[in-house]
Amino acid sequence: MNGCSGREALAAFALGCELASKLNLVTAPDGLGVATGWADLEAGVIGAAAAAGRLLRLNREQLEQALRLASVDPPGLPAGPVAAGSPGLGWPGPGWPAPGWIGPSGAYRQGRAAMSGLMAAILAGQGLTIPGSGWDFLGSSSGVSRLSGEGEDSGCDNDGSDWDNGEVDREAALLAALGNPFDVVSPGVALKLYPCASYSHTAIDAALQLMQQYRMDPEEIASARVGVTPAALAYLPFPTPGNGWEARYCLSYIVAVALIYGHPLIDNFTDVAVQDARVRRMMDRVTVEANETPTQLIPNPASIILTRSDGRQLQHRVEYARGQRELALTPEELDAKFLYCSRYILPPDHIEEAVTRLRDLENIENTTGLFSVLGG
Repeated sequence: MNGCSGREALAAFALGCELASKLNLVTAPDGLGVATGWADLEAGVIGAAAAAGRLLRLNREQLEQALRLASVDPPGLPAGPVAAGSPGLGWPGPGWPAPGWIGPSGAYRQGRAAMSGLMAAILAGQGLTIPGSGWDFLGSSSGVSRLSGEGEDSGCDNDGSDWDNGEVDREAALLAALGNPFDVVSPGVALKLYPCASYSHTAIDAALQLMQQYRMDPEEIASARVGVTPAALAYLPFPTPGNGWEARYCLSYIVAVALIYGHPLIDNFTDVAVQDARVRRMMDRVTVEANETPTQLIPNPASIILTRSDGRQLQHRVEYARGQRELALTPEELDAKFLYCSRYILPPDHIEEAVTRLRDLENIENTTGLFSVLGG
C-alpha cells in the first residue's frame, strides 16, 4: 500500500469507483448507466488504474498514461452474444452477457480487470508510455470505444438513441459528471448480502419475509410462484444448476434454498450442496415468471406467491434488496458477513483486529499493518 494513510486509501477507492461508475454512465447503450457485462469490466480496468495511480502518487502525465494503458488492456471480450431464444437460457438478445460471463470465467475476468488496472499504473509509474494525450483514450479503437457502442462488433446500438449513434460528446459528458457528485456519496455504495447473483436478491428477501412473518414449515409449501423483471431472468439463465457456479445464477434453486434454510450462505453454492434432496424437491414447486416491470426508480422488483398445502395463499413484493442503497446494511450485518467470509482464511484474532481497524480506517496513519493483518 506504499505506506499510505487510511484517508489516502479511502480517497483512492472513491476515485476508482467514481471513474468506473461515470464511464458506465456515459457509455451505456441506453444512456442511463445500464452497461453490458464487458462494459462494466473495461470501465473497471480504468477505475482500478486510477485508484492504483492515486496510491502510487503518480503525477498527472503518468496517470494519463496509466489510463491509456488500461484502455488498451480490457479483461477479455465474450466470444459473442447469444441469440435471443437460445434453449434454456432466456438471453434477451445481442448486447447482453454471454454464458462465458457466468461462473469461474466471469470471476477470472473481474479479477483480471483489477490486476490489469494495477499493472497499468505500475508500468506508467516506471515510464512506459503510449501515444496520445489527455482523455483521448475515450476514443481509442482498441479500448473504451467498445463501451460506447461505436464499434462494429459492439452489439450495443439497438435503440436508436443519441447514445447509440455517436451524437453525444462522451468526453464532455464524462468530465461534467465526474465528482458531481461523487457516486460513493450519492447515490452511495451497494453491498451484496447474499453470495449469489445480485438480480436474485429481491426475490430472496421476498421469500424470507414470508417465511419469517408466518413462521412456516417449508413442508407446508405446495407451490411458490416468483415474479421478476425480464432483465433479472436474463441474468439468471439456468433452470436447473449442474454445479455450484450455476447455482448462483439459478433463481429456482436460490429461492428454494431461502425457503428451506433461510439466509443463503456460501456453503449453499457448492457442487455438493446443489444435490441436496430437500432443495431439489422444493425446486420442483418453484416457478419463475418475468412479469415484473422495472422503472428507473425501482429497477429490480420481485414478488412471490406461496400456496400452502391447505390452499391458502401468501404474497409479498420487494422493491429494494437489503444491502442496496435504499436499505443499507447495519454495521452488525457487515461485521457478520466479514466474519463468515473470513472464518476459514484468517485466525480469529486477526478477524477481530481487522474489523476494529477498518471501522477507524480514516484515522490510520499507515495502512501497512492493516494489510498485514488481512494477509493472515
